Amino acid sequence: MRFPTEMRILALGIFITSVLLFGCSKTPETGFEGAIFYGEGECLPVNGPGFDRDYEDYRGNVYFVPYSATQKTPFPSFEALKAEGIVGESKKGRVRIELEPGIYLIMLEDFYQFRNDKVIKIKEGEVFENNISFWKCSNFQ
Repeated sequence: MRFPTEMRILALGIFITSVLLFGCSKTPETGFEGAIFYGEGECLPVNGPGFDRDYEDYRGNVYFVPYSATQKTPFPSFEALKAEGIVGESKKGRVRIELEPGIYLIMLEDFYQFRNDKVIKIKEGEVFENNISFWKCSNFQ
């Protein structure tokens, strides 16, 4: 017995919708969950009048690079680090990603900032929850 084409299309649509709704929104058991913010502007003077930074929700790829990759050479390239990273997607500024326990450097698709506040430690059975901001100085380019 064959089902009409409309029924098969409807069944496929329901299957894909359920995978997208339930498969992608899973909270990781071990990993990272948080908001990623990004902004660009002046960096000096640091304490000048009107020195307010406006951040926006970051939309795009976020790389979780194993810290060991940052130690392979004295100055690893941006592309080399991205190649070693685990890619997560920031949707409306939110990222949820399953990660193995370890230490990771967080990088954006087109911006790299090696700072301690961009390094996280993931422990077995824990989700590291934090908001992380990236600021790109326009006066140092």
